Amino acid sequence: RLMQFPAEVEITHTWDFTQWSDATVANLKADAAASKLEGWSDVEKKTDAEADGEPTEASKDNCFWATVTPDENGELSANDVVIEELKGLAFNSTYSTARSLAIAVNYPSTSLGDYEGPAYLWLGGGGKNVDCFVIKNVKAGTVIKMGVETHKIGDARGVQLFIEGAEGARGDKLVAPDGSEVAAPTAYTEQTWAVPGEDGVCNIIVYNTKGCHIYFIDAEIGETGEPTGISTMKGNDFQNGVIYNLNGQKVQKAQRGLYIINGKKVVIK
Repeated sequence: RLMQFPAEVEITHTWDFTQWSDATVANLKADAAASKLEGWSDVEKKTDAEADGEPTEASKDNCFWATVTPDENGELSANDVVIEELKGLAFNSTYSTARSLAIAVNYPSTSLGDYEGPAYLWLGGGGKNVDCFVIKNVKAGTVIKMGVETHKIGDARGVQLFIEGAEGARGDKLVAPDGSEVAAPTAYTEQTWAVPGEDGVCNIIVYNTKGCHIYFIDAEIGETGEPTGISTMKGNDFQNGVIYNLNGQKVQKAQRGLYIINGKKVVIK
C-alpha cells in the first residue's frame, strides 16, 4: 500500500508574492520608465510596446511583464537589482524573456475575472511547453504548498510540478500527499504536492498549464549545493517500474521495506 506523506512539515522557506517591497516596486517602475521593450514593462502586449503604446490605466505602475534574462543563478533583476522576493527560484531564460511572466503589485481584476488579491506572480504563456522556474534544493519528503488561481475564473488553469532529472529534463510529476492528481483550479485554491523520498534534496520544476497566478509557495529547503538522491535519477527511471531504495539506489527486486516505485513511496510487507 502507499505510504502517507506527512500532512505538515516545518516550513523553512516561504515565497510571498502578495507583499512586494517598496524597493522592488520602485525598481519595477524604473524599468518600465526606461523601456517598454526590455526589463519589466507595464505595457502588456509586445505589439503595443513595439508601437510605443501606453499602458492601460489598470496596468500602469500596477503590473509588469518581463523581458528579463536571469543571472547565473537563475534569479531575476529589476533596475539591475536582484528581486528579493524571487530569490531561491531559478527562472528559465526562454520563459522569462518571452513577456509571459508578470509581477502584479496592484492588479485585482481584468475582463476575465475578479481575483483573490491584487498582488501575485502571474505565469502566462500556457501551451508553449516551457518550464517557468525551478524551486531549488527541496528536501525529500516535503509537502509543497501553493496558493494557485486561474487567470480566467471558471476555466481550469494552474501549475504542474516535476522532479528535475538529468540535464534539467522533467522527471516524475508530483502528486498530492494522498497520491491523487493535483487538478488545475477554476478559482483560488491552496494546493499541496508531496516530494518522494526521505533523504537528500531535489530541484522541483514548476510548469504552468495556462495563465494562472501564484500567491505564495511554502517548501522545506535543504542544504545548498548539488542535489542528491532522487534528483539525480533520470525522469524515465521513475516510470516503467524501475525500483529505488530510499538512498536513491536502483534495486532489481523489492524485498520487505520502503521503496520508490513509479515516483511513489511504497511499503512492501
